[in-house]
Amino acid sequence: MINLQMNNNPEAAVIMAGDFNHVELKAVFPKFHCYINFPTRDNNTLDQVYCNIPGAYKAVAAPHLGMSDHISVNLIPAYKPLICRTRPTTRTVQVWTEEASSTLQDCFECTDWEVFKEGTDLDGYTSSVLSYLKFCTDAVLPTKTIKVFPNQKPLAGQHSEAPTQSL
Repeated sequence: MINLQMNNNPEAAVIMAGDFNHVELKAVFPKFHCYINFPTRDNNTLDQVYCNIPGAYKAVAAPHLGMSDHISVNLIPAYKPLICRTRPTTRTVQVWTEEASSTLQDCFECTDWEVFKEGTDLDGYTSSVLSYLKFCTDAVLPTKTIKVFPNQKPLAGQHSEAPTQSL
């Protein structure tokens, strides 16, 4: 029955809890993780909680309920912030400096823009001018590699960026 549920809902969290006196559930379900590592009845760990998601919960001992000789167990979700779950990435960005702006301005003042018009329609003209602008900015603007964290807002002045590479 459990295998059927897991096959029908592979992304679902499955939690099994009970008094497992003579059963080692890990042998039957190797992908399940045991959460109880403290005695639940006297000095024995009889009550267990298994889940198919490792590290999803933290088990905490609680007082007995009523006349039971077993303690209660609270499962507390073990939330990890996004910054801890996701690795930072590196990104290459172009840096707009005063010197680069001046150099680009000189470059564009010396450009014969009429060359781009010859023998092309409006789309061809637009494409060739944009390609030339990109060529100039790539040649003039210095690049810098930065580390980007998942909770980080975009940097001011970040105008252009190259493809991202994971660490």
